[in-house]
Amino acid sequence: MVVGEKVTLQAIIRNKEGNLVTGGNLVFKINGVTMKDNFGFTHNGAAYKINVVNGIAQVTFIPTSDIRGAKTIKVTYSGNNYYNKLRSEKQNVTVSKRNASLTLSSEDIVKNHETITFTVKVNDITLESQNTTAIDDGYVLFLVNGRTLKDADQKPIKVAVKDNKASFSYHVDIKGATNSLQNYMVTARYYNKNYNAYALENSNYLGSGVECKPNQFIVLIGNDEF
Repeated sequence: MVVGEKVTLQAIIRNKEGNLVTGGNLVFKINGVTMKDNFGFTHNGAAYKINVVNGIAQVTFIPTSDIRGAKTIKVTYSGNNYYNKLRSEKQNVTVSKRNASLTLSSEDIVKNHETITFTVKVNDITLESQNTTAIDDGYVLFLVNGRTLKDADQKPIKVAVKDNKASFSYHVDIKGATNSLQNYMVTARYYNKNYNAYALENSNYLGSGVECKPNQFIVLIGNDEF
């Protein structure tokens, strides 16, 4: 199973003679937590009970990040007028996060005291993915020379992702510069609880989020008229 991708769970109930059973209901449990009527696996809400018809009980749902890292799944059958309650053995299950990559673009050259725009495109690279809207969530942080851009309150500026993109206009303000050219590196990190965290080999980044390859831009240092 992959977070954000539809999956169908199916259980087959037979009696000792191998005949398919009709009647009673069944619930699915992942990591010991029962599926609720909102198709989530949380400790809140009513259990989602599936009627058993011709030996089959099934449900289609979309796994959320709440069950990422799950290891086991089992079913509990309620029984009916003819059959006793039954619990299955635990089966192994894997619920994986999604994968993403980033493409960062910006102007190559900007003058001091002017504005440069950083744009990140977030690409979902989850294998065999059918979900085209999963990445329209989360946010991007931009870093210049390894320092996260912050607002006036010194809080990281979180740029929302919309239509697979996030853009930020950065005002360049270099004080006390003596060289006519200054080289800067801009990097972006994408944060989304549904996605695996990883960094490129050439970035020195460790932690959560998805990091892109850094872009270099040059600042032209002029006189005060700029």
